[in-house]
Amino acid sequence: ARSAVEHLLALNATAITVLCDDGVQRTLAPEAVGPGMRVFVPVGGRIPVDGHVVDGVSDIDTSLITGESVPTVASPGSRVYAGAVNLSGTLTVEVAAAGQDTLLAEIARLLESAEQRRARYVEIAARIVRIYAPTVHFLAAVTFVFWFAFGGAAWQTALLYGVAVLIVTCPCALALAVPVVQVVAANRLFRQGVLVKSPTALERLSAIDTIVFDKTGTVTIGRPELVRDDAWRDEDLHAAAALAAASLHPLARALAAASPGICPADSVEEVPGRGMRLETPEGEVRLGRGGWAGGAPSDSAALELWFSRPGRPD
Repeated sequence: ARSAVEHLLALNATAITVLCDDGVQRTLAPEAVGPGMRVFVPVGGRIPVDGHVVDGVSDIDTSLITGESVPTVASPGSRVYAGAVNLSGTLTVEVAAAGQDTLLAEIARLLESAEQRRARYVEIAARIVRIYAPTVHFLAAVTFVFWFAFGGAAWQTALLYGVAVLIVTCPCALALAVPVVQVVAANRLFRQGVLVKSPTALERLSAIDTIVFDKTGTVTIGRPELVRDDAWRDEDLHAAAALAAASLHPLARALAAASPGICPADSVEEVPGRGMRLETPEGEVRLGRGGWAGGAPSDSAALELWFSRPGRPD
């Protein structure tokens, strides 16, 4: 029953790199980190605390908290939460909460509470078992006495008949079936990205007649895939994929996946919040946001990558 909670808490840091006032980095356990401390978060690492960014710019994957598969840009002043993944640049985060005080730990407590509390059908089963179990044991005893005292059976045979009554009626199965279903269902749903906060949520699903979906990833798999335009030539796609292969950004990973076998280009520089660039003898090649990579700037085009290279104004 605790496996889902343990899986969630495994995303939390077991050791946190703290920046001291003299600039020295120290590794501390989460329980030793307190508000006001400054934490260093490397590229590719999970943010270990709740807090706000004081230095650095980076793309961060907040899908664990928000459900949005498209990363957000974190810059000085941005609020960040434990469990988010730092994708493109190093960050320094001032701690607001750590360890069991983080939002990630609160989510784990909600899940554990939902698994432990009793739903309505669990309570009904428990009340029935309180009557059913002693009744079944009484009938099993009566069966043994009847066959041994009046049926002429040996005590071993009479005992076998009494045990058979217990096996067939099986009060334990009635007491365990409903709670086990609730726990297993909550666990499976969590692994599919659905957090069950109420023990009665699964029961109330039978009365639902309308569903309103929100957040990217609810009705999609949450992983972007490249939609190739006919105007793209294989040469351009492979060149862009060589830059994308050097990044952890989900859009870059989708582009790299569309060109399997392409190796990352050497000396690619990733500009946090903007994209990748590469200096070539012909000039600078860029892959990233529209306004930075030579395309049309657009705040709404969250799932667009623009690619520019010397000699190709289109």
